[in-house]
Amino acid sequence: MASLPTNVVRDSRGRFYATTPDQGGDLPFVYDADGTFLQQLGRVGEGPGEYRAPQALLITGGDTLHIFDKRLARVVVLSPSWEVVRTVNGVAAHYDVLPASNGGYVVNNGSPRGYPLRRIDTEGQIVVSYGADEPEYRLADGSWRNWRHL
Repeated sequence: MASLPTNVVRDSRGRFYATTPDQGGDLPFVYDADGTFLQQLGRVGEGPGEYRAPQALLITGGDTLHIFDKRLARVVVLSPSWEVVRTVNGVAAHYDVLPASNGGYVVNNGSPRGYPLRRIDTEGQIVVSYGADEPEYRLADGSWRNWRHL
């Protein structure tokens, strides 16, 4: 069972997808519209459809699922039937992501150094970085978290 999800998205069929990287880098969980657990996606590894630390999730047209693996710095794109469509290396997305109008992504890169937000093209190349000059964010209790939800 998933706990403390970092990211949850829902497709047009009502299925929910969740990642729980703070709980040991579990594989993405899938639930039906009623919340019944269906399965985990992929397996642990570095090959096609394998993950080390899946974190950010994105659903785009036709229920295409994008799974961003922070440890492997890549995005795996899955069809609605969860088949691997493509893998894009060099995408360091943490916590949250939005689709960009050019077909790429706007990501929270999760780095304590450099700009916190980036626009990435479909090949994983940085188009532009932007955000605060001092990207570090501390919670009221003084602990550091670089989460910026988009």
